[in-house]
Amino acid sequence: MSWGTHTFTVKAIDLAGNRSTKSVDFQVKTSYATLEKLVQRFADEGTINNKGIANSLLKKLQNQNLSSFISEVHAQTRNHISAEVADYLLRDAAMLLNPWQIVN
Repeated sequence: MSWGTHTFTVKAIDLAGNRSTKSVDFQVKTSYATLEKLVQRFADEGTINNKGIANSLLKKLQNQNLSSFISEVHAQTRNHISAEVADYLLRDAAMLLNPWQIVN
């Protein structure tokens, strides 16, 4: 799902023909804490397959050093980080670098 504000709408019709529609707006965003949770989750799943790499990434996030985080993700993609996971991590890091730019 892309960054930004989205609307979720549900429409229902019962057997008597009564209709109802409800919508709720929500935002998709990220944070350093969210990225840390993703790194830990991916390490637990094995899609980051080296604990040392995962720890290094976590330390960079704890120090809010996104440039080094991004460089390490690029360097380890297809080595110790799956390409799909790298895409998620880089997308979130880009959003933190420039929160006013909506990334699709």
